[in-house]
Amino acid sequence: MSLYSFGSLQDHELAAEVDAHLKSNRRDTAIVLAKLGEFDARRMYETAGYNSMRSYCVEKYGMDEDEAHRVIRVARTAYLFPTIFPALADGRLTQTAVVTLSPQLTSETAPETAAELLTAAMNKTKIQIQRLLADRAAPAAVPNVFGSAPSAITVRPESKRVILESPVAPSPTPNLVEVKEPPSLRGRITPLSHGYSELSATLDDEATAALEDARALLGHSLPSGSIPLLIKRALLLLARELRRKKFAQVDKPRAPKHALTGPRIPAHVRRAVVERDGETCAFVSADGHRCDSRERVEFDHIEPLARGGESTAENVRLHCRTHNQYRAKQLFGAGFMQEKVTEAQQRAEQQRAEKARAAELAAAESELIPVLIRLGYNKPLARRGASVCAFMPGASLEARVRAALRELALPVVRIPAPTGHSESARAGAS
Repeated sequence: MSLYSFGSLQDHELAAEVDAHLKSNRRDTAIVLAKLGEFDARRMYETAGYNSMRSYCVEKYGMDEDEAHRVIRVARTAYLFPTIFPALADGRLTQTAVVTLSPQLTSETAPETAAELLTAAMNKTKIQIQRLLADRAAPAAVPNVFGSAPSAITVRPESKRVILESPVAPSPTPNLVEVKEPPSLRGRITPLSHGYSELSATLDDEATAALEDARALLGHSLPSGSIPLLIKRALLLLARELRRKKFAQVDKPRAPKHALTGPRIPAHVRRAVVERDGETCAFVSADGHRCDSRERVEFDHIEPLARGGESTAENVRLHCRTHNQYRAKQLFGAGFMQEKVTEAQQRAEQQRAEKARAAELAAAESELIPVLIRLGYNKPLARRGASVCAFMPGASLEARVRAALRELALPVVRIPAPTGHSESARAGAS
């Protein structure tokens, strides 16, 4: 009898075997997901020669993108909350249910909150879980302030007073309007026929304006205004510029110079390494699998610069970010690399704080400087007054104007009367 032929089974026998195999399949799937979660937590895909868990599932086991995304999401969520595994094994939860719940089940979720949510989601369908999450979510609404006029600023030059006037008193029960999330900007490429694919994407206002601007500027050489041809030309130019910056690929390369021992890799070395490694990661696992990833490819020194390595073609290779960091951990230790990552995160946080402060200062200046100029201050003084308000986040315009005026107030100088005049005044009074 064929392995996949069961025509000889009686109905009750077939029903019993289907039931047994489905239950066994759920248990086996839960075990596989638990092992995948541990595999992912240990980042063992790096050793196997893959740059991510997604690449490991897709390339090694032939999963499609959607299946790999689902399996990884379920394994990572259940790794954080292991009570999911037995619920998957006995059918109280499905993988689809776990994926639906996963945005609410993160490392920041309190254990008691996760337990309560999982209990409520047991034996429910996807639509029922979506309704459950919608009922628990805060109303997506904000006060409707779009119809009311903003606070007006009245400047009276004769008294140099700034009066903030609100034409409409705030309503104790404001109308609510729905806030919709912005559309995804990820996009999708779908193959259509030989040599052609369909691009589906959502553009924001800035990208749309840039596209229309490019169409207008190319009107003489692209009279049809074809968007696909415009995108093709733009992408070819972008790829050429990126290759020039990253790989030093140019039409007329300069004569090569001697290798540098510093962190900068000479252009001729970069070109040679890229040509040799084929623009892909050159990491090879112990069983001979080469990564071949093109994502986030970087130049890596075989003998590190810190140990006297040089920037020569023989000592430089291409590695993806994953295997570049993996090798650094092997050479310098995981603790050392974690310190470097923490330092980089702190620098990035400091830079974000500085940018936020600069943005606050710019906003304060753009709003206050015109008011202060209308009050009679020149531009340098107005900027000085506005700079004080950068340290007042969330303050009202009235409070910021008052702070700026206090900063710009001229000191009162009392001039004493002459001594002789005082003596004669006292004598006259006597």
